[in-house]
Amino acid sequence: MTITYATGTGRFATRADLARYGLPVAVLAGIATADQDAALDTATAELGDLIASRVTLPLSAWPLALALHTARAASYHPLRASGFNQDSTDAMVRDDYKAALAWAAKVDRALITPQFVDATPTVTESTSSGVSNASRGWRRR
Repeated sequence: MTITYATGTGRFATRADLARYGLPVAVLAGIATADQDAALDTATAELGDLIASRVTLPLSAWPLALALHTARAASYHPLRASGFNQDSTDAMVRDDYKAALAWAAKVDRALITPQFVDATPTVTESTSSGVSNASRGWRRR
């Protein structure tokens, strides 16, 4: 089963967000774009699953905080796959990952209430209508 978390790309963050809020451009240059996309998909799924009890998915708009935390969570996955360097800033990436999951858990528990917009049409956006021309047994004479 495929869950759509967001409209558009299906992700809460983009590769540009990953560079802006996650990993330095020099580090991202060494990670294939397919791996970056996979990390963004994974982070979107992780955070989306955590906030799903509070929102109706898919989302059509979300606050910058969700993009930031998604990018930071996505930063963790490529480094996890390649192995962490204890003598670098990898500990910060791990802390950012934990903070991103903690933020989503706070959203789930309603300790913080970001402004999300789900993609469900409102009543006024509905385009369906019904017409009945059922026979009622009446005849014209």
